[in-house]
Amino acid sequence: MLEKVRQTIIKHHLFHKNSRIIVGFSGGIDSVCLLHILKNLREYKLRLWALYVNYGLRPEENKREEAFLEKLAMEWQVIPKIVRVDLRGQLQHKKQSLQIAARELRYQIFEEYCQEIGGDYIALGHHQNDQAETVFYRLLRGSGIDGLAGIPISRNQKVIRPLLEISRFQIEEYVKSNNLVWLEDSSNTKKIYNRNKIRHDLIPFIEANFNPKFQESLNRIALLAAEQKDFMKKQMDVYKEKDVFFNQGECRVGIAFFLQLHNYEQYYLLKEITAGLETTLSLENTALLDLRTRINSENYQFTSACLREKIKVFRENHTLIFLKKIKTKNQAKDSETYPLKVPGVTQITSIGCSIKVEAADLPIDWKNISEREAYLDLKEAVFPLKVRFWQKGDAFKPLGIQGVQKLQDFFVNQKISKRQRHKIPLVVDAQEQIIWVGGYRINDDFKISQNKKNIWHFVLN
Repeated sequence: MLEKVRQTIIKHHLFHKNSRIIVGFSGGIDSVCLLHILKNLREYKLRLWALYVNYGLRPEENKREEAFLEKLAMEWQVIPKIVRVDLRGQLQHKKQSLQIAARELRYQIFEEYCQEIGGDYIALGHHQNDQAETVFYRLLRGSGIDGLAGIPISRNQKVIRPLLEISRFQIEEYVKSNNLVWLEDSSNTKKIYNRNKIRHDLIPFIEANFNPKFQESLNRIALLAAEQKDFMKKQMDVYKEKDVFFNQGECRVGIAFFLQLHNYEQYYLLKEITAGLETTLSLENTALLDLRTRINSENYQFTSACLREKIKVFRENHTLIFLKKIKTKNQAKDSETYPLKVPGVTQITSIGCSIKVEAADLPIDWKNISEREAYLDLKEAVFPLKVRFWQKGDAFKPLGIQGVQKLQDFFVNQKISKRQRHKIPLVVDAQEQIIWVGGYRINDDFKISQNKKNIWHFVLN
């Protein structure tokens, strides 16, 4: 078994020599086995910590588990760490299931301690049976294909699971052959938890009556689903480079592009867009499937939809707009102003961007200048400069156009939607002259003069 774990580590590049690894320790058979295996991978010269989280839910057992860790750590020469938390007390202020709260808190503690000691990885003892239970549980709850990928063998290049290709039976054989002892968590046998019902009732029933290799089948499903998930994410990355545009809490997709995609690609693109705009939003498959059906049936007549009051979807000409709903206090207000640093970088917090200003020479090739850049002659500007947003009556002389034009008319000509107009930063001087409509057009009065002096480079990020 030790050799099989070695191969898993090599195949998935789980860690390297001299790694500093925190092992999630419960005192149970899985964590004892994992700690022992890592300790015996001597060629890696690992530095090991064993971290135990005491939630205070099983006081007598918790004491035994803490004492067991201290004893084992001394014998195996690993560094023990015990963190005690009042989980029930925390749940009084947050409506959440006990198991979900414990899991979230556990990962938070792991991450914080890993940062504290400068750790490289957090190793957890999940194995093939855990994977099978996870996939089966998600299938029962109506998970999508991504959900059937189950538990990843590594996450964020930080959390690793070296035993995920090992079965519970192999773990039991390993600890017996090495004369290891462990402690049983009494909560693992209580059938008040759905996970325990699956482990002790459902899976054994299916194995006895339908498929004796049911858990192997579930692990194969997890592997294929994980491969498909990886493939789809790479395909979505290709689309994001040229056909899907994210910007300041919104995403734009051409309807024609969306409609020509395969049905599953449409579904996955909707999934990626909503996750990209609102990471805390977990949508059921039905919500995304319903949205996909509406867009396909209504296509260019599609009006709007709302996803969990957090993301608004609507059509603007031939484009689908996905807009993250932001609370009013975070929205740009017409009266908001920001003193502009010349030179320097000014943060425009209300719309999540910045403007950098620096003295510059003329660019070598004007064709390489993006719309989010401007070269300006500020000798006629009245300092100090500032950044504000569109106000009624605003007007300026757009570069390349004769005479003064109302900013509203300029927006209309540029086909800028009404909701976007109040998000466009305007660089103005002390006399309220608009110098630059950020990302769109400079004022003709501030274009580079023939003497080519006093040139300033503006960049909107």
